[in-house]
Amino acid sequence: MARRKSKKKEALKINWRAIGKIVASVVAMVAVTAGSYLGSIESYKYFTACPYFNIDKLSVTGHRQVSEANIMKTIGPVLGHNTFALDITAIGELLKANPWIKDVEVKRILPSTLNIRVIERVPVAIAVISGMWLMDEDAVLLKKISSAAGFNLPKLREIKTGTKKIKAGASIGKDKIKPALDALAWLDDYRLFGLRTIDSVNLKSSDRLKITFKNSETQVIVPRKKWTDEIERLLVVDYLLREKSEKIESIDLTFDNKVIVTRPQA
Repeated sequence: MARRKSKKKEALKINWRAIGKIVASVVAMVAVTAGSYLGSIESYKYFTACPYFNIDKLSVTGHRQVSEANIMKTIGPVLGHNTFALDITAIGELLKANPWIKDVEVKRILPSTLNIRVIERVPVAIAVISGMWLMDEDAVLLKKISSAAGFNLPKLREIKTGTKKIKAGASIGKDKIKPALDALAWLDDYRLFGLRTIDSVNLKSSDRLKITFKNSETQVIVPRKKWTDEIERLLVVDYLLREKSEKIESIDLTFDNKVIVTRPQA
């Protein structure tokens, strides 16, 4: 019995030497971490104060609608400033506040160049809402215009905007215009009777779109839903009608497997 009790005491004996080594290791790690942190602070102070890293060249690419002067004015003075002291994320956000700018990439090119690459929005249509607005594929209003002349773009009419505020930079909702953009994509190379290009798309109806053409009174009526064989049926009917001199009021493609051609009433 006495021998068993002795073994139990030995098992409970604390190994202070091993614990001391562990504590020493932890203290050393903390010291190294603190030293690295302090070293990082000193390095940051050095780099942000070193004139070698002062910007002496600003490169701006990708801009067409937004001038370089406008971009420079937006971001403020950077030439002569230390590249590491600049908040390049904030610079990007400032530029993206411009309705024309969709995205921005701001990069430091060491030691002393700042590169700004702009991705601009591209107008794909003219939204007729409280005047006329250039609008991109995301339904963002880019600029109000006084006339559509000079812009080879289709007009989108009767867009339901609800309570959205109409101003440059506002998006009226991509879902509001997607059916019209899809139809325009299908009709990209189409010319009514081989001659007339698209003038406008009317989105008033909840299930159909009315497309008008320049210098023509004929409307082509198409479904809002995804197209199946509509373009093929339109091309066949268009070919058959272009040989005739009679006036056509509308070509309706909203019925399955048929085309309804309406002539003006006598």
